Amino acid sequence: MTDFHNDGAARDIVTLLLDTSAVLAYAAGSMHVHEPVLVATENSEGVGVPVTCLIEAGRRDPHADLNSLLLHPQIVVIAPDPTDADLLLDWTLYYNGRADCAAAAVASYRRATCLVLTAEPQVYAIGGRVPAWVIPIDGNDPAGGWDVADLPE
Repeated sequence: MTDFHNDGAARDIVTLLLDTSAVLAYAAGSMHVHEPVLVATENSEGVGVPVTCLIEAGRRDPHADLNSLLLHPQIVVIAPDPTDADLLLDWTLYYNGRADCAAAAVASYRRATCLVLTAEPQVYAIGGRVPAWVIPIDGNDPAGGWDVADLPE
């Protein structure tokens, strides 16, 4: 997978990935997502967002304002690597058609020390257990997921 910073420059060190649920939580103003991004910023580390997760976040909530995320200096948009096509397909099938989860899992796999921040840790379960590279968003996440349209103005 190729990593691109919002200024177009390639970035090597991505230590945290935001999946679709974390992207929506960030857009909704969740301190439980903003804080890890801030910590990565302080450590000069990149925070990756697979492009598939961005697309799915926009599909799930067309009202989500993703601009602040995409304009953040530490955010790195991760495009799928064509050599990972079979791996992405396998994981998409394993995750019941969730290409966004597959993209986050493959991006984590390709960056051996990279964690995935998510409000849906159970989706990533392998053999009934959530992997150590999956970090649940702390706090009171809404049962139905994050919906920016429901937030007060």
